[in-house]
Amino acid sequence: MEKKIKLKWLIGGLGLVIMVLGISLFLSWRQRDLPVEHDSKKAVDLPASKEAEEKHGKPVGEGAFFVEKGCFTCHEVSSLGVKSLTKAGPDLANAYVDVQSRFGKTLEEFFASPTGTMAIILSEQIKLTEAEKQEVIEKLKLAYQKKLKEENQVGAHDDGKD
Repeated sequence: MEKKIKLKWLIGGLGLVIMVLGISLFLSWRQRDLPVEHDSKKAVDLPASKEAEEKHGKPVGEGAFFVEKGCFTCHEVSSLGVKSLTKAGPDLANAYVDVQSRFGKTLEEFFASPTGTMAIILSEQIKLTEAEKQEVIEKLKLAYQKKLKEENQVGAHDDGKD
């Protein structure tokens, strides 16, 4: 009789454990809304090019192309006066040498066959015609030349101070 009571308790306890595990397993499959956390920058609601144009006016000057195409969302072009909304990407004033050091390609080669993040951006978001690719290459070369000229002027002023 004592063995039957112990066996009932053992079976009952085992049944309880199985039931708890089953419920735990069932609840673990529930969809939960967990907050997404980012270590770096917080999400920013960026204005589209048209909204930015309405707010700041139509872009003019040598940097207008980069604003009109939306490049300024991630990149600045400091030597042409283009300010970035996010500064997520590098300053395109350095693109002439930066593309060569990062990707081992000239600007012409890069725009013919982009790699990395820009492969996606240039195929999905900023689609350039062949004429626009040539235009951006010329503008990036101009931006780099202006940057070098600015640096040389600053260097000349610094030399005179000593």
